This record gives sequence, C-alpha cells and structure tokens, in this order.
Amino acid sequence: MVAINRDESVIMSKLSKLNVNKSAGPDDIYPRIVFEAKAQLVHPLFVLFDTSLSCGFERKARDPITSPTVRLSFLKSHT
Repeated sequence: MVAINRDESVIMSKLSKLNVNKSAGPDDIYPRIVFEAKAQLVHPLFVLFDTSLSCGFERKARDPITSPTVRLSFLKSHT
C-alpha cells in the first residue's frame, strides 16, 4: 500500500497553485473564491480527507464500482 502524506501544508500548497483565471466548474464555484478562502478551507478539507482515508473501504469480489461488467448488445437488422 502506498503511504499518503497527511498534512495541512500539502492541501495549502495545492490550493495555492490554483489557476484563478479559470472559469467555474460544475459546482459553480470559481477558483478565485477558493484561492482567496484557502486559509479558512485548509482545516475542514484536511479533516474531510483524513476521515475518508481513515475509514477506508472494503473491496467486495464483484463491487460494481471497482470491477464493472460490460455487456455489448448487437441488434440484428430485420430487413
């Protein structure tokens, strides 16, 4: 398993590198807003990521998210 660095400074450095000239994403939040509020967002984001990594997940044998089954259907022409 790969070790993941859990530190608020990593989140701060990622937020500091945001391109503030980009347009808003599908969540309608502009990067400039996130960039300007990065000092207030670092700790909540750290708690969110740390909790997510601490909980983990159990991989089931046929978990549809991690091992999708693809079925192709071919329709025959009746002409």
